[in-house]
Parts: sequence; C-alpha cells; structure tokens
Amino acid sequence: MEVFTLENTFSQNSLTSYVVPKYVETRGFIYILQDKAFPEFFKIGRTADMLKRLAEYNSDKPYPSTYLTHISKCFADVISVEKKILEYLYKTTSPTAFKLEWFEIAQLPLAIQLLEDAEDYFPLYTIV
Repeated sequence: MEVFTLENTFSQNSLTSYVVPKYVETRGFIYILQDKAFPEFFKIGRTADMLKRLAEYNSDKPYPSTYLTHISKCFADVISVEKKILEYLYKTTSPTAFKLEWFEIAQLPLAIQLLEDAEDYFPLYTIV
C-alpha cells in the first residue's frame, strides 16, 4: 500500500500509476445512419451495441429522427475496418465540415459497397 502526504495527494503525477487502462472492445459492427433532420447526409460509424448507440443519437431530441439504414456483420477488429473504410472515403470524397464521419448522401452507394466488400475481406466474429 502507498501512503500519500498532503503535498503529493493533489499532484497529478503521483496518481498516474493508479489509472487502469480502459478495455477496448475490438469486436463490433459498422453502421450507416441517416437523420430526418438532415436528409442530404449520412453517418458511418462503429459500435458493439447498436441499440445503445441509436438511443444515444436520439436522446437529446424531442422525437427520434436518427435511424439505422445499414449494418454490417460483426467484425473481429471493427476499429481497423472502420479506419480503412473512412480512409478510403476521405480519399474519394470530402466529409462534411460538421463531423468527419458525416458524408453527402450522393456517396451512400459507395459507402454501402465498401461495407459489403469489407465483410468479404476482413475477419468476422461469429456471435453464438
């Protein structure tokens, strides 16, 4: 056990060894969302819990306007898959200025094709 004095209790440096790294779940899904309030855009992202994620998008609205349009199979390493898909989209089109994961609706067919191709290329995780 470590005992702290008043001087080192308030020091951020003395507490850095007492932070447990957050566990990062690598399995998950890539999704495409649209929002009725912004019909000219779509969002691409990743999650391990789509029900929770969709609820988060709609939690600060008077009525739920964000809806799921596409979702992938479960990837073993969804973080890498999302990164590759977004890298490709950034090279071929510009994301909106609002957020880097929102794109113009004209790019939706490309995003869907990338999602389908990713399911054939990247390792999937089978949910039992």
